[in-house]
Amino acid sequence: MFKSHPRSVQMSLPELTVGEFSLVYNMLSLAIAAMIGSFAFFVMARQQLSPKYRPAMIMSSLVVGIAGYHYWRIFNSWEAAYVLSDVGTYVASGEPFNDAYRYVDWLLTVPLLVAELVAEHVAIDLSRDAFVVESAQDLLVIGIDDLLQRRCRVGDVELDHGCV
Repeated sequence: MFKSHPRSVQMSLPELTVGEFSLVYNMLSLAIAAMIGSFAFFVMARQQLSPKYRPAMIMSSLVVGIAGYHYWRIFNSWEAAYVLSDVGTYVASGEPFNDAYRYVDWLLTVPLLVAELVAEHVAIDLSRDAFVVESAQDLLVIGIDDLLQRRCRVGDVELDHGCV
């Protein structure tokens, strides 16, 4: 039914300096640690909130828990996709870098984030106008984040050396 593609069809990964590889490695590590810490905080703090704020806190813990798991999977894939060469640069190991976890993550977390946004606005009893303004600001932040991620993507295009 499904045919497997030969290795030659896989995306080619750029050769990276030790600094470039380490930057991605360390940023993924930092993101995972932040999400694990956030998850622990949200779970432990939820009982200290007024009941009307608890649904948003539970959704927050789900979002960072799901995202933390997917970042861990991306981290493992990143680590396996590269090896240190004899000349001191990181080159593709032959293992594919699977960054598709981010799409699964978005599929699960974006609806939760929207539900969390609504739960927060209901809890603080925002007026309709304030809700529209807050929602527009949230969408703007999401759009800017998406543009930055598209510019800095490693798996689909070569690494832009000016991207930080």
